[in-house]
Amino acid sequence: LASATTTGAGFSVSGASFPLTLNPGQAATLTVTYAPTAAGNTTGQLVIASNSTAGSTAVVSLAATGGVPALSAFYCASATIKASAADICTLKLAAPSTGPVNVTVTSSNSAVAIPATVTLPANATAVQFTANVSSVTTTESATLTANDGGSSVSYGLQLNAATRILVPSSSSLSFEDVATNSKASRFVVLTSTGTLPITVTSATAAGPGFTVSGLNSPVTLNPGQTMMLTVQSQPTAAGVMLGQVTIASNSTASSTTAIGLSGTSVVGPGGSGPSAPFPYTGSQLENALVPDNPSAPITGSFFGMTIYNLAPNGNYAEPGMTPFPTFPVSALRFWDVSYWALMEPSEGTYDWIKMDKSIAIAEENGTKDFIFTFGHVPAWASTNPADPCTNGSGPGTCSPPNMQAFDTFVTQVVQRYCGVVNYYEPWNEPDNPQFWDGNNSQLLTIASDVYRIVKDPANCGCSNGKCSPNGGTNPNQVLLPPVSNIQSTGLSWLNSYLAAAGSQYPYADIATFHGYAFSNPEDMTTGPQMQAFRQTLAQHGLSGVPIWNTEASWEGDFRLPEQQQASWLMRYHMVQAINGVSRFIWYAYDNCSWGTLWMSPFCQNPQDPVGQPTQPGVAYDTIESWMKGANLAQCDVYQNGLWACELQRSEGYDAWMVWSSKGPSIPLSVPSSLGMTVYRDWQNNVNSLSGQISVTQMPVLLENSDL
Repeated sequence: LASATTTGAGFSVSGASFPLTLNPGQAATLTVTYAPTAAGNTTGQLVIASNSTAGSTAVVSLAATGGVPALSAFYCASATIKASAADICTLKLAAPSTGPVNVTVTSSNSAVAIPATVTLPANATAVQFTANVSSVTTTESATLTANDGGSSVSYGLQLNAATRILVPSSSSLSFEDVATNSKASRFVVLTSTGTLPITVTSATAAGPGFTVSGLNSPVTLNPGQTMMLTVQSQPTAAGVMLGQVTIASNSTASSTTAIGLSGTSVVGPGGSGPSAPFPYTGSQLENALVPDNPSAPITGSFFGMTIYNLAPNGNYAEPGMTPFPTFPVSALRFWDVSYWALMEPSEGTYDWIKMDKSIAIAEENGTKDFIFTFGHVPAWASTNPADPCTNGSGPGTCSPPNMQAFDTFVTQVVQRYCGVVNYYEPWNEPDNPQFWDGNNSQLLTIASDVYRIVKDPANCGCSNGKCSPNGGTNPNQVLLPPVSNIQSTGLSWLNSYLAAAGSQYPYADIATFHGYAFSNPEDMTTGPQMQAFRQTLAQHGLSGVPIWNTEASWEGDFRLPEQQQASWLMRYHMVQAINGVSRFIWYAYDNCSWGTLWMSPFCQNPQDPVGQPTQPGVAYDTIESWMKGANLAQCDVYQNGLWACELQRSEGYDAWMVWSSKGPSIPLSVPSSLGMTVYRDWQNNVNSLSGQISVTQMPVLLENSDL
């Protein structure tokens, strides 16, 4: 047999390889298949060529009747289109077809471009294709029609007119208790929320002492893009301040956008906001920094901690455990302390001992808030247990988890610690490959699942002071996965992650970051980092949420001599507060090499006697006592590096924390009119103030001994 071929649409032959030799008495079986691509009757032939003595070809006639399942559904992802867009459309058959089905697709509107023909593969019931929609200037409609030769279906689209819309992050800005001849800054983010690019042509400020900057020439913002303007108040006289910022653009809604300005300016010391700048004449005042609410006291919740060894991993007491700090701690974060791989070493086997005991000890010492961070994936739940996770916590720990196992663990944690752990981080430093080796889509799935499980009243609810699954109103809050820094690399990653969720990020109640990247504490304020971080948050719908720094210190202890560590710690806490960070978790109290505040017996070659606080540990107690309960009114920054931050309390208490940020000592004459008669050093010792003091990098607090 030389060959076997078929004619006729839809026919095919299989079952043998040619040429094929058959001995006398042998047989071969061929299979003829019919797979119609259209409904109707079909005829054809099976032609077999051979060296038969009867004839070189044998012909078998073929006849068949075929049909294609009817089109059952036609729909697109978006029924309403506001601008240029790619809409994903779906066609469905009522049943699988034995062969490919060619479907003709047409559009009634030329603004919607679609393929002329879409093919459903054999045995498929659905296929997707892309409809590319162009912008239209008026509202229009389009009807898409699909036909397979035997049936047809249609789908309607509405095309809305394209728009240029500019939305400010706030319609008003308030400047309360700004000291005369000083500066206070507020920021407003402009977002292009329309469907066409918008051009901002000018921004002007009206009103006494108000200025606006950030727009030097016309700027065009594509849909979704943002820009930030800085509005400053520099009053020259005390009183009420009223004004307005007017922004001109080619918005289709209105050619101008107005932002109302209001506030008050004051002269001299006060107890509810900035007084006059610090009375220093040795250098020009470079900036006067004022927090968003200078009249609000710094609460104890500002001071949080990571503590490794409050409790052992097992049931038995172990020597060398860390005693609870002598200073108050408002919150404990459990990253690197109690985590998934430790708490569920094998699937379904849970070990809660260390976390239970750590919480019990902390609660005995007045700690009320606890933060649990997901990560540290156990090998059994890792989708890539061989992933090296270089410099991380071990192979597989940084890879995306099996989501069923992950969701089960999250549910177990939330239900067990209902009413105790109220804050959850979906992951730790996902911009750092040693902790996260997945992509943004996978991390969004994790964040979405954490948000859903953590906020579900079925897993935790509270009523009348009692909390349990299905117990009432859910008290939990979810944090943004914290980036390892808010410099350009960290912010670039954060922007790409938030953008992957869409224009609004829906899975966070609190914005977080980690602040290791700042070599000098003041860099956060004097550089662009914090402003850029806030702008990134605002661009993705997170402009109004609290900001927490959930992990930071000076990094490795080797970076700074110990007394400079103490200086860094005190200055950094003040800089965090002036930047509006409402909670700061120190890393870590008893770590042997990062931010060490207490020297653990587990440390090798300790630089301090074991079982005692380090110098920065003493400084932490001091700075907490200075700041807690006081309102931070302002920080004045002078060109020679002098910083002076005003701390106020009730009954007229007014003090100034001063230090040199650039290193050299600064001679400081404190005028008697300021009323400061004593100063406290970094160990909180009280010393007499004679009117002259040498200010170094070690902060001191100038006070009135009568108050």
